[in-house]
Amino acid sequence: MALFLFSLAPIATQAQVLRDEGVRLLEEQRNREREDSLSRPAPVIPRPESPVAPPATPDRPDGPVFQISRIDIVGDTVLSASEKADLVAPFVGTSMGPKAIDMLLGRVTEAYMRKGFVTTRAYLGPQNLASGRLEITVIPGLIEKIKVDGQEPAMTARSAFPMESGEALRMDELEQAVDQINRLRSRRAEAQILPGQSPGGSELSIDTRAEKPWRVSLGVDNFGQTATGEKRQRLGVEFDNLLGLWDAWSLTSVESKNTRSELLSVSVPVGFGTLSYAYAQSESHNLLAGTITMHNHSKSHTLAWNHVVLRNQSTRFALDASLAMRDSQRHLDSIALTPQQQISGRLAGSLLVRMPIGALTADLGYSQGIPHFGGDGDLPNTPRSAPHNQFEKWDGTLGVSLMLNSHLALRSTLAGQFARMGLPGQEQSFYGGASSVRGFKEGVIAGDRGQFMRNELLWTTASSLLLPDSLKSSGVRFDPFISLDAARARLLADSLDQRIASAGFGFRTGWKDIAADFTWARPLTAPPGISREQRLHFSLSLMF
Repeated sequence: MALFLFSLAPIATQAQVLRDEGVRLLEEQRNREREDSLSRPAPVIPRPESPVAPPATPDRPDGPVFQISRIDIVGDTVLSASEKADLVAPFVGTSMGPKAIDMLLGRVTEAYMRKGFVTTRAYLGPQNLASGRLEITVIPGLIEKIKVDGQEPAMTARSAFPMESGEALRMDELEQAVDQINRLRSRRAEAQILPGQSPGGSELSIDTRAEKPWRVSLGVDNFGQTATGEKRQRLGVEFDNLLGLWDAWSLTSVESKNTRSELLSVSVPVGFGTLSYAYAQSESHNLLAGTITMHNHSKSHTLAWNHVVLRNQSTRFALDASLAMRDSQRHLDSIALTPQQQISGRLAGSLLVRMPIGALTADLGYSQGIPHFGGDGDLPNTPRSAPHNQFEKWDGTLGVSLMLNSHLALRSTLAGQFARMGLPGQEQSFYGGASSVRGFKEGVIAGDRGQFMRNELLWTTASSLLLPDSLKSSGVRFDPFISLDAARARLLADSLDQRIASAGFGFRTGWKDIAADFTWARPLTAPPGISREQRLHFSLSLMF
């Protein structure tokens, strides 16, 4: 018995660093969504021009002049008292003719346009200016109709839009509606603001440019873990707008020599928010100590809500809240270990900034283990460095995509996490592999704390300069790049950091629905016991 217990020590250590493939699938999906947000252009919606007021009297360009001692803006529900005071202050106490009045009307209208009310206008109604009082009337630019692909959308489809007919038109709401549609891979929506029947009224016309709503993908890669098989096969199925809610569905299955994992996810937009759910499960087995087989079975449910708090043409800031429940069962040969159930919550803020030369994303999150609703708690006097179910951690990610000049582009990712206590295995950072530090096997280092950076310098004009005309005309793409990656990780039970770094080169190529990615990288630094041999990462995929 003592010998058996002694043998569990190395087994526990190895099990700690084996990454849950279901959780990994969910992280890969989040990374793809982050990359999509970097590459997806902002909605381009032509703005209506501000109308030019006609001269007050055709035969007298400047007309009569009145001494104005008071200016009121009526019908306004948007501008604050201080904003209105700042607008009218330069004109109060002055003599105003038609030109000065037109200038003031233009400034008031422009103030609304800056806030996104692009069809709201300021007008001058009939009044006695000789009294010294000038009254400016604001007429809201109301939405008269919303049409999608030439038809009024069903009530279920309208739930994705922040705006309704009869409300004042705001550009941020229209841009959000277009963005919600463009979440779907089968849509490339565009919007137009058309004149309505009433003064200031408008009709919104959204063309979704719909394509086939379903896609099937097949792929192979060598991104798997050593313990469960490096060669992986992937099958994916996606379906858009299945329920008529602009909903997105995805089912992914990945299999290697000793593991199989599945991920089902669905997201539904609701105005400025998006509700999503993901179910992941994985099964794996690997040989420990050469004689004992560890069987792992896990499943997880994740419910998340994303809400856009602020957005304009160049910036979007959102808050995220998620709740995850993970169940895991392990067997040593035929001996069942104690089942584990961990529940955690995460709050985060995310920022997207679009610039003329590229885009930037930033994400900062706080996670905490929850010992309620059936979740496991911590034993009394658990050492700080030991894994805690009631953990706390901070994580952050910064992504940049920049065009350096007409030929070169830079893509960089900097990410990390910090914890003051030991973390469960699925909450740790894993570095090494195609998604973090290339040139190493998947997850060669892991820790409660860690950071990594991943950099690519891409030659964006290689296809036009290197490929023959026959390939270019058929749509073949060729994007070579060089890479420089690095990471460090530390377990709180260990006093030393583990560091890895690599440099390499590769290319991505594609033709129609076929895509391939090849990266060759050589380790620059690694801890003792980790191979420094050069490594080729590859992935091939077919979508139809």
